[in-house]
Amino acid sequence: MDNKEQITFTPILVGVYDRHWHLKQCIESLQACPEAKNSVLYIASDAAYKHEDLEKVRRVRDYIESIDGFKQVVPILREKNVGAIRNYEEAITEIFKKHESLILMEDDVLVGTGFLFFMDRGLCYFREDPRVIGISGYLPPNVENSDNRPFILNRFAPYGMAIWKNKSKLLDSFRTPEFFDACFRDFNFFKEFEKFSPHCVTPLPLLIHGGKRYADIETGLIMQRKGLFAVYPPKTITKSIGHDGSGLRSGSNPDLQSQSFSNAFFNVDDVDLRGVNREIAGKIALYRRRRFHSFINYTIYFFNKHIPFFNFAYIYFVNIYKSYLK
Repeated sequence: MDNKEQITFTPILVGVYDRHWHLKQCIESLQACPEAKNSVLYIASDAAYKHEDLEKVRRVRDYIESIDGFKQVVPILREKNVGAIRNYEEAITEIFKKHESLILMEDDVLVGTGFLFFMDRGLCYFREDPRVIGISGYLPPNVENSDNRPFILNRFAPYGMAIWKNKSKLLDSFRTPEFFDACFRDFNFFKEFEKFSPHCVTPLPLLIHGGKRYADIETGLIMQRKGLFAVYPPKTITKSIGHDGSGLRSGSNPDLQSQSFSNAFFNVDDVDLRGVNREIAGKIALYRRRRFHSFINYTIYFFNKHIPFFNFAYIYFVNIYKSYLK
């Protein structure tokens, strides 16, 4: 990196509810990063939703009070339960009143010792580049860049990422049902989106017509439509340990639970900026794609565009199915 670039240590936000063990593993992995001692750690702790969770939330908050190894630890303790999304989003808004960039974590993410190195330098190096909207640390199992160079994709990965305040506001300005509906109705756009994000199509009617929020899918749609990118390391430097049935949506996945990750310190000034790495994007899509995925996705697209009633029926039956699962 050019010597004229002043490296700053970016604040870190971790959102948590009642998972003490997961949070402890997450924090200990962050503490192992050399940059931790110069970084401010914010932890947004939601209040108990039900009486049975009171003790688990109390244990989480007791642990938060004991955390050291950072420049400062700032607890954000909710007095009432606001839900995972609101807890996280309100914390981001509060932190962006004081800082220009932020590293986003969830309580079940583990990071390699080079994670903060990559995030801090990526945020500094690409701060003025309008094409780069953020930095991601995660890649699925067995996906890596063979030439060992960081690269760009027009998608974010949620397990450990970083973004600037001004670019976050830019993304937020496009988060409207009308924008997403326009994306969904453009067949050429849809083909490209389905090709590389097959797992993101089935929730689209819920996002556009059902009032649901899927921040990762929203961001991917905006990035593809507007030609925006995220910078990735050549190998994953994070993993999630939330695929043990304890998370809100992740379920159980032994392969992801046991995934390994790199402790390497990758230099962001070696990023390949010639364009989206379509080979790696294709590998990620292949990992995400399931049997009959394409048939289901294109069926949803056709009915959404030509039979408006389908959307309401789709939303109705999805809600019934989710109620049944609960």
